[in-house]
Amino acid sequence: MTIAIARKFGKRITILSDTMISDISTGKINSIPGRLKAIILSPYVSVAYAGHAEPALRAIRRAREALVATGEASSTTEILVEASADPDTDVEFILALHKDGLSFVHKITARGITGDLSECFIGDADIVRQVLANEPKYPGHENPEWGIQAGESRFSGAFTALFSGTTVNKSVGGFPISLLGSPYGHTYQGSAFSSAWDTVRGDIGITAAQHQSQRTGATAWQWNIVNAPLRGVALLGVALPQAGLGLIYSPLTHEDAQVIRLEIPDGPGFIDSVPLQSAVRTRLQQLATVIGGGVVELDVPEENA
Repeated sequence: MTIAIARKFGKRITILSDTMISDISTGKINSIPGRLKAIILSPYVSVAYAGHAEPALRAIRRAREALVATGEASSTTEILVEASADPDTDVEFILALHKDGLSFVHKITARGITGDLSECFIGDADIVRQVLANEPKYPGHENPEWGIQAGESRFSGAFTALFSGTTVNKSVGGFPISLLGSPYGHTYQGSAFSSAWDTVRGDIGITAAQHQSQRTGATAWQWNIVNAPLRGVALLGVALPQAGLGLIYSPLTHEDAQVIRLEIPDGPGFIDSVPLQSAVRTRLQQLATVIGGGVVELDVPEENA
């Protein structure tokens, strides 16, 4: 199982999901890299799935082809409804879209498609309860100029806080993914995480041995989620500085995450993640040009983006 949660905030839609899947070939959990399960189909249509990854992804790719061919979200809906109704697939979807400046969220299960919802989830209900319980603990930050409400940052913060390591529990794990659906284009939201769990003495600071432990990931864990340069494109990057690895998620063109490897320089102190993030951004730019269909963020109006 997995998790995806969607909620409206004015005209904006936030979809939160994890990346963990069960590896069909081994039966083992695959948290990192896992799969990107919140997928942008066009500048104004996105979908998230829970359940078996392979049939879900096949249906989403067909849905994207139909959307490109017809320009109508209804063609996408028909394919996703058909996939969920198939008893052999065991998949559910959240469909988020914008049309004529209005936002719409639908849940698609074996029972069919719902009407427009203000919020919904698919997957593990226990995780949803944890997120709802954690929300009041997080301060809300709003930006009226950009149409960002305080509840939006609380919602995202409560979800991201569950990912203190590689897994949340046996049902959910990997990286916390945030997809923003906006009337000015759907996009992923970048973020960064850093955690250390060693004991540091105030009189001597971090020792050389502790630095080495942090650099190897034994007592610290870091990642950076890097969004694509264009809105409306299903591309996302993750930089893992300690491992010298960059991951490129392109679910509409590649089954698994592509890997970028950089040599980690020797020496004390934290690893500089800038070169790795730069390599990830370069690859995202290359793929965005190949995939096409995106909109440039610089062209997005500042108000209510």
